Amino acid sequence: MPSFRPSAPGVVAPDRLLTASETAQRLGVSPRTLYRWSATWDIDRIGPKPSRLGTALRWRESRVNAYIAAL
Repeated sequence: MPSFRPSAPGVVAPDRLLTASETAQRLGVSPRTLYRWSATWDIDRIGPKPSRLGTALRWRESRVNAYIAAL
């Protein structure tokens, strides 16, 4: 099986998925606030957009970084 090398031409490193704790820490809010934002994200667009992984919510690192940069 070939190994993954992000530096290879044409290969893009996958976006890291962050947990609620990691995302909340980066944003300076509680995980509860983050879950509250995600419950109404389709309506309010507050905070970075969450991704559903089965029943768990995760946040793409690039979206979190873009959200922080836009503040």
